[in-house]
Amino acid sequence: MNIATGAMNTLLPKLADLAVSEYKLQKGVMGEIKELEQEMRCITAALHKVSEVPADQLDEQVKIWAADVRQLSYDIEDYGNQGNKIIITTRNKAVAEHIGGDIYELKPLSDDDSRKLLYKWVFDSADDCPADLSNVAAKISKKCGGVPLAIITTASLLASQPRCSVEWEKVNNAIGSGSQNSHHMEKMSTILRLSYDDLPFHLKTCLLSLSKYPDDQVIRKDVLVWSWIAEGFIAPAAGSTLQEIGEGYFNELINRSLIQPVNQIAFDPLGEGEVYACQIHDMVLELISRLSAEEGFVTTSLSVHQRDIIRRLSLHTANASTNENNELSKVRSLYVFGHAVLMPALSRFRVIRVLQLEDCSDLDTNHLKDLSNLYLLKFLRLKGLRVTDLPESIGNLESLDTLDIRGCRKVIMLPLSFSKLDKLVRLLAERVELPDGVVLKNMKSLRELVGIRPTLHAMTEIGKFKELKVVELVIKNDESIDNSNKLINTYLQMNPRLLQVLVLRTRGPFSLDFAAQFPSALRTFMWTGLFRVFPRWINMSLTCLTVLSIKLVRVRIHPEQLDRLAKLPSLRFIRLLLLSHPDKQEKLIVRSSPSAFPCLTDLRIFCRMMFLEFQPGAMQNLRRLCLNFNARASNAHYRTKDFGSGFENLPSLRYVFIQLMEYCPEAQKAITKMINDHPNHPSLNLSYN
Repeated sequence: MNIATGAMNTLLPKLADLAVSEYKLQKGVMGEIKELEQEMRCITAALHKVSEVPADQLDEQVKIWAADVRQLSYDIEDYGNQGNKIIITTRNKAVAEHIGGDIYELKPLSDDDSRKLLYKWVFDSADDCPADLSNVAAKISKKCGGVPLAIITTASLLASQPRCSVEWEKVNNAIGSGSQNSHHMEKMSTILRLSYDDLPFHLKTCLLSLSKYPDDQVIRKDVLVWSWIAEGFIAPAAGSTLQEIGEGYFNELINRSLIQPVNQIAFDPLGEGEVYACQIHDMVLELISRLSAEEGFVTTSLSVHQRDIIRRLSLHTANASTNENNELSKVRSLYVFGHAVLMPALSRFRVIRVLQLEDCSDLDTNHLKDLSNLYLLKFLRLKGLRVTDLPESIGNLESLDTLDIRGCRKVIMLPLSFSKLDKLVRLLAERVELPDGVVLKNMKSLRELVGIRPTLHAMTEIGKFKELKVVELVIKNDESIDNSNKLINTYLQMNPRLLQVLVLRTRGPFSLDFAAQFPSALRTFMWTGLFRVFPRWINMSLTCLTVLSIKLVRVRIHPEQLDRLAKLPSLRFIRLLLLSHPDKQEKLIVRSSPSAFPCLTDLRIFCRMMFLEFQPGAMQNLRRLCLNFNARASNAHYRTKDFGSGFENLPSLRYVFIQLMEYCPEAQKAITKMINDHPNHPSLNLSYN
């Protein structure tokens, strides 16, 4: 009995962790699994032995353990009988066999499907391959072994090469023999290395810099591009800004399938549906991490025996520790992700250009006391810190061009010394106020102000900057309507002629109809508040407007207002949310016309009634359609049994996202049929609120 109780004493805590927590298999736990497996074999025998003893003959301690095991089994049933499944993915079959359970091996694509995927990626058609390339293309697709990532990466490489058989044969030969006995992962590594070697030098540098990120990190495009700028990775070119060039680098890495795009979700309140971030496939991360380590490009782990000069240091949760003997005086970039109580003091960094601290909940304001000595710092990003105030000495950062404190929600007021940052280009925050009396006249480089809570003094100061291109204002919920209107009009009346992006965040009703004319250069207008009337300033004068997102409350959309939207020549994204509009909303017909919505590619309508109906050929360039409506209520209101609104008539449609406000199998069936009948066979994502 002592053996049985001893075994249960060590096993019970482990079983509890497995049953109640979300257990995730990670690297390095194989030894623990074997140990647990051995203990479970021992305890099985012990439990059988205990079960043969009558309950009244068990001692009190064993009775308690028996009750614990019984309750634990109930917990396991609760977690295992609700259709929940734990799915563990691995590239190593031996690991899967050791874990046990049902093993599902993903089958590789057939030769025909591999060829079609390659053609689709390179030629934008599954069947359109020039005759002189068909043989070599077939050989290349076969060598990819039916692995989608290998095919797409190879296709991206081919797309960057001249379309001639000689160049494609070079790629074919570089991949290797393609023997069926070759391991798929070895082929994949060869293909990825070939894709890396084909990169121009500047893209190699930018790709290697991504080795600083942990696994599965979602990397914002703007953060990445501006860190590249701060590190000097972006080469100037006539006619383009560094930001535009950097975004070009980002897009090129996506086109070559070396990073994976991350889109904003279809129903994001302010999302444009465009790529706003990226992720790195684990095999690509393994490759660039190895190459980065070989070249000493990014250091991701430290030891007391470190001898190489450290230029870029990245500390993750698992390796966030340093030693006093580590030489850090030449570090140009420091990245810390996760808990970092052992992060070295900032005073040890003398020439740092980039400082990025993310999700470091152990860091507070005291850890930033040495910021003032980082005179060369250009890029500062603080996210997920327990920081309540920025130090007054931040004004000493004379080289700073990006201050990004999105995610530091406890910071509600900028220090007065903020105005000394005369080279600052971008201030990105959640909701901060400018201090009273601050004078911004010396901040002539400022181009982006995001997350500012406006006051009359602040709007007057901000309005003096004619070069501002991006402004996002967060209006307090308790701000009166009249005062809110006054604040916005104060800014607009100062003629911000170069303003391209204006985002207004609030919850209350609003009216901008008496505002000064909107800047003619405005490209994006997003508003989270409520308009009680359809804005009259939305008209043909906004010739550059490409993105429009507004909410209307108790407003009927009339044909002439729809026509005003249709005549905006550059408009490519519309997000329109109608709340509590009267039941008298008439059905609006969107007709085929080359002058109506000439550039529109993304339309999102949130309304209880689906009031739009598309005629054949309408919205010629629309690729993405997002609808949120009540199918039954719409049919009842418009007295129709047809659940469709004619979106099968949109000639360029590729993606359809539909949220129905209540379960309606008839609508689901009808919508699915219309999508299947569409000549483009667009992808359909249908869900219920």
